[in-house]
Amino acid sequence: MNRTVRPGLLGVALLGALLFSGAERARAADVSVGSLQIYSRGYMQSGAFQLDSRTTFDLAIGGGYKFGARLSFGLDTTNADFAAVPSTAPAATILQRVLLFNGAEVTAKRVLGAPIDLAYFLGKNDIFGSGAVFSDRFGTNPVGSSFGGYLTYPNPPAVEYDGIYRVSGTGIRVSGPTNPHLLLFDGYLYTDAYLGTGVYAADLRIALNTEQIKVEAFAGASFPRSPYGLYRAGLFLYYNPSDTGQFLTGIGLPYWAPTDGFSAKQLYLLLEPRVRLTPVSVILTLFWHPAYYLETPTNEGGAFDLNVRLQLGNELSDPAVFGIDNLLSLYSQASNDFAFTVSPFLRLNATGVVWDFKLSAELLPFDLETLFKGYIGIRTEF
Repeated sequence: MNRTVRPGLLGVALLGALLFSGAERARAADVSVGSLQIYSRGYMQSGAFQLDSRTTFDLAIGGGYKFGARLSFGLDTTNADFAAVPSTAPAATILQRVLLFNGAEVTAKRVLGAPIDLAYFLGKNDIFGSGAVFSDRFGTNPVGSSFGGYLTYPNPPAVEYDGIYRVSGTGIRVSGPTNPHLLLFDGYLYTDAYLGTGVYAADLRIALNTEQIKVEAFAGASFPRSPYGLYRAGLFLYYNPSDTGQFLTGIGLPYWAPTDGFSAKQLYLLLEPRVRLTPVSVILTLFWHPAYYLETPTNEGGAFDLNVRLQLGNELSDPAVFGIDNLLSLYSQASNDFAFTVSPFLRLNATGVVWDFKLSAELLPFDLETLFKGYIGIRTEF
């Protein structure tokens, strides 16, 4: 599910303008690459080896205590038709095929001297219900699940689940007043990019950050849509009673129209108990797919995944982590509509850089041509 905007030369021009114009102003601000992610997947298709890659990177612009800004771009070669581009075409023309504009944001801090921040954003913005808010806004170690995203669901039309909901559109965010180490409050008002022109959305989010318990809750609505609007809500909970055991859950209703009634297939549910007995960890993940995700039908309502990860090493402290994922996916009530995949992986941690290597073998249903898929990725924080 890739809802990105392809601005082509417009995106290149915008990026260039921000980096190279206004030299006097640039000296007063700090421009840096906030994060960079590169992933590649290799697989066989119709007897030929295929390689898909994607990149996302954020440009962070800081102005001290007065303002902050962020630009997010991506490159995706999964569906790029390079064969249609003449070999003599300019580099900018080729870049149009893969350049993705993800989002932009400018934040004014302590508006009118009050303990309130006001942000204006465009495109993709905050993710609710993934646990990312605790590392992004409170500066904690990552607490969210590693299950999901491109490495778990790489094959279109599979949905790349990441949290319960993500704000997307054009609008404003009001934050505070809160304790920057304990409590966070955000209010959003924006155009709903998922539902098209003329639909508006509002969301409220609150997050509580303590050493043992981390809680994020949100609720929102979009109007006009259906006779009484569309609604969503969710809760993320991380419980860390000791070094040997943690528990994570994300439960939500990503999309609900009152006229549709209620069904269990509408729910998003992620349960993940973790047992860590140094140096071995066992992580059990149960994920129930919702019928709608990001306000779009998934055709996966009621499907669920059960993954057992056996891991040697701690991803937060050890330089190398090795393990194996055992994933059972049940797509429907039919006894033959399921898949079983075994995926050895290796993670190498360096200062500010994480390398991911993974080899997946889908043993059931068995198909020799599509049996293996390989992945390599790098994530870095500057």
